[in-house]
Amino acid sequence: MSEAQGNSAGIGSSDATSANSGPSASRAFVISGLVALVVVAVVSGIGLTAKTDGARSGTAAECADSGINCTVGDVGPGGGKIFYAAATPFSCPSVAGDNATCKYLEVAPDDWNGAAGDAANLRWSAPLNPTVAVTNIALNQIGQGRINASRILAAQATATRDTPNSVRKVSDYRGGAKSDWFLPSFYELYELYLVRSQVGNFAADFYWSSSVGAAAGANVREVNFASGSKGLVNGESVYDNFRPVRAF
Repeated sequence: MSEAQGNSAGIGSSDATSANSGPSASRAFVISGLVALVVVAVVSGIGLTAKTDGARSGTAAECADSGINCTVGDVGPGGGKIFYAAATPFSCPSVAGDNATCKYLEVAPDDWNGAAGDAANLRWSAPLNPTVAVTNIALNQIGQGRINASRILAAQATATRDTPNSVRKVSDYRGGAKSDWFLPSFYELYELYLVRSQVGNFAADFYWSSSVGAAAGANVREVNFASGSKGLVNGESVYDNFRPVRAF
């Protein structure tokens, strides 16, 4: 009842206040407030199962099913775990001239090789053709693992490209019915090391990247998942662990 209505009924303004402060009026106020909150939630699109992570929000199902609203640790579309989530899209070409952009990096589960534990005791790559330009596979940045891997595969000598090696085995992986898995670039690999406890079991040992140093095959960049230390080793003679990743 408004003050104007109270006065017309012969109730003074002070009496009107007390008349509207009883238990029934309080319940009505609380109920109307809850209704207002529900309306605001529905209009703003906030779901009861939503989770937030900084500026992003979504459900785990959205990441696994549609590849959107992913956060580090979510299961990705390929059945692995998200280990890198960018605020803005980054370049992720697979060949020269490819203008593809991605927002997430996903790592395969630890049983990707058919049993728990990563594949070890494989060389980095089969011998490369001597004509391959080192600069073409020396890319280190986030988003450059795809093009590194595609160039390494293309440069492998025809006679030895089927020799078991990490680059070939990763490219043949089909987890989640995806065919775009690759060996990560050096910085992609280091990002994976930083969140290793959130995204899966890793050996306390060195892992291969797809980035080379001064000479193709002779100086491949690696990261020790026990300490974070970095190294350059001969990829055609040394045997390391490795894990497939994908960008989307």
